[in-house]
Amino acid sequence: MKSTFKSEDVEFLLTDMTGKIEPITLEEKKKRVEQGEYDRSILTKEFPVTKEYLDICLEWTPIYAKQTAIAVGNLAEQLYKIKNKNLVLVSILRAGTNVGILVKRYLKNKYKINIPHYSMSLIKELDSNSMNYLLSKHRPEDIQFIDGWTGKGTVTKQLLASAKKYEGVDPSLAVLSDSINIAKYCGIREDIAIPQSPFNACITGLVSMPIHNNPFVGKENFDGAIYLEELEEMDVSQKYLDLVEKEFDYSCNANGYTDNIEKVEEITKIAKDYNVNLSQLNPGINEAARAILRRKVAKLLVKNKNDFQVKEIIELAKLKNIEIEEYDFKYYKASSIAID
Repeated sequence: MKSTFKSEDVEFLLTDMTGKIEPITLEEKKKRVEQGEYDRSILTKEFPVTKEYLDICLEWTPIYAKQTAIAVGNLAEQLYKIKNKNLVLVSILRAGTNVGILVKRYLKNKYKINIPHYSMSLIKELDSNSMNYLLSKHRPEDIQFIDGWTGKGTVTKQLLASAKKYEGVDPSLAVLSDSINIAKYCGIREDIAIPQSPFNACITGLVSMPIHNNPFVGKENFDGAIYLEELEEMDVSQKYLDLVEKEFDYSCNANGYTDNIEKVEEITKIAKDYNVNLSQLNPGINEAARAILRRKVAKLLVKNKNDFQVKEIIELAKLKNIEIEEYDFKYYKASSIAID
């Protein structure tokens, strides 16, 4: 699979579909869903990142880089302590790919080990061909799934359900930021801004969202994706990785892991307070930031407008004329409310 990442940083378990399919618009996707014709074999067009939007993201990336680097170090130390040199990183496409690369680089820099790192799709469930490939090369207990952050916990739940099909596979998820205690491993159990969240493909190697069961892919191949060549001038994938790597603190103490996680839940209260469906909410700073780009957002809720962590998404919301309102969150620091 072509990408702007270095081949030594990640191996994509994807079938390159570039030039074989034509992505559809978000409006067309909604129409097909309403008509019952849409399935996971169709790719939606990448949501456009304007120069003005990109400039705001780039302005704030260095500001959040240090805390991201610390979270990466904490997460890497936890995983190394548990699985040592046998660790096999498997990122969930797309948000997990950058995190997996950074964890791999941290461990290589500090411990002089070259941890295998793959990136694969999870479209409601793990791609079976990718899993079969991984299990042909590695012990199931060494595999560690990794993603960017937890929002509503959807990926965590899908992973737990899907991994049961593969005997011995560790179904736990590792993330940088986990404010609701749903991930087994995390860099920090707080809702912090991770600068990669609002960039889309421009920070994930120009690889599209994955495509499932497309006839061009075939039953024996991995799930598919396309390379977004038209965005090359806006790509900041390597720049971002190098920026965070320069901020690594190799004295991290591996905080964030616990054998007894008390999971918490807040999203149902938000939905009740605003009389909306759960599907309309993107809770957490990073989910909210991504939703501002991807969805028609009616309102951005933040715990404190003066909090350093929400400054970037406030600027992005202003750019799109989204109403901003303070809300007394207990665990999250922000959430978007989509129109539909």
